[in-house]
Amino acid sequence: ITVEIPAGATVKQVLLYWEGFMAANTLGDETVTVSNGGPAVAVTGTPIGGPTYFFTGAHASVFRADISSLGLVGDGVTTLEISNLVYSYASNGAGVMVIYDDGSTDASIAVRDGSDLAFIGFAEPLKNTVPQTFAFPASTKDRTAQVSLFFASVSGTASGGTLRPTAIEITTNGPGGGVTVLNNLLDSVSGQEWDSFTISVDIPAQATTLTVQ
Repeated sequence: ITVEIPAGATVKQVLLYWEGFMAANTLGDETVTVSNGGPAVAVTGTPIGGPTYFFTGAHASVFRADISSLGLVGDGVTTLEISNLVYSYASNGAGVMVIYDDGSTDASIAVRDGSDLAFIGFAEPLKNTVPQTFAFPASTKDRTAQVSLFFASVSGTASGGTLRPTAIEITTNGPGGGVTVLNNLLDSVSGQEWDSFTISVDIPAQATTLTVQ
């Protein structure tokens, strides 16, 4: 996993996430190892989702670990290697979220995490994801939000499959609000079963919520 932090910025927090499927109804691997090119460090995560039945022989679980104190990520470019991720059905991947201070204006940061599985061919509650709404004070000026997203169990080109149709809906309220639909961005681009990326979203003046589904 490669992350790039602006030169001179101060890293405030580094959060590591990983996800996979167990063949039985049990939590997956809570311990992984992390390295930035030096000695590997064992990290134990906190379960934040699952085990959740997805299909026969596949129960999803997600873990999060705060690895800030390890000092593995600083300004500039850092490459992290995550290893020893073991699930009995599939180890779908890992992602890193870095919160940093670049000395510019203050920003509001909100994190929603856990496990939310969906596939169009399944019955509810696995047919749809749960909309996530972020609230913030109104402003008289247009603004920009950076929405960072992690997706696991993405069967696509890199994992030997074909592109599966997907849609990410982003909705803002207020007089200038609306719905933006981002189609077919998920294709296991970031790994064999993983996608992660950041989307810039226009927040019109007087808007107070942004919803992602």
